[in-house]
Amino acid sequence: VGQIEEPATITDYMSMYNELKMLANQVNKSIVTVTSVKNGVDVFNNPSENTNSTCGIIIANNGKELLLFVNNERIESANYLMVTFLDGTKVDAKLYSLHEELGIAIVAVEINELPHTVLESIAVAEFGDSRSQVAGDPVIALGNPNGYMYSVEYGFVSNAVYSSYFTDCKVDLINTTIPYNANGE
Repeated sequence: VGQIEEPATITDYMSMYNELKMLANQVNKSIVTVTSVKNGVDVFNNPSENTNSTCGIIIANNGKELLLFVNNERIESANYLMVTFLDGTKVDAKLYSLHEELGIAIVAVEINELPHTVLESIAVAEFGDSRSQVAGDPVIALGNPNGYMYSVEYGFVSNAVYSSYFTDCKVDLINTTIPYNANGE
């Protein structure tokens, strides 16, 4: 009837974090860096380029292009987009679609522009169902949660899923204990 459980050891915790690290490394195959380049002029009226980088996630492969989900704020008004993959490979990209009210955009990369080694090393992200999350569930933030690409933050769901309504859609949101970082995404 009553079963006595042994307390977790340091080895148990190390094993759990190693499992989380392996999961993060697997998901990082779906994460890229999207860099926007804006043409401008400097204070001496000389031509200049301003760059801004953001985290993107591979959400689809339609056979012709990889489609990437990104933060619209970081790429808006760009004259040029470039995507850098985990192995350092850089390719041109184009804006595919955007939703200004939600602050999201889809960027496309031509598959024929990618070396075979990159195609073998990447993965389209797998998405779960956030509606099943409840307070206390563990969560992992990947991509750029603390301002550094491929960083990892751990936390917990701090309240149940709630909805936010926009003009033409509803978005389900989750609050977590992962600290906010203005440089993160």
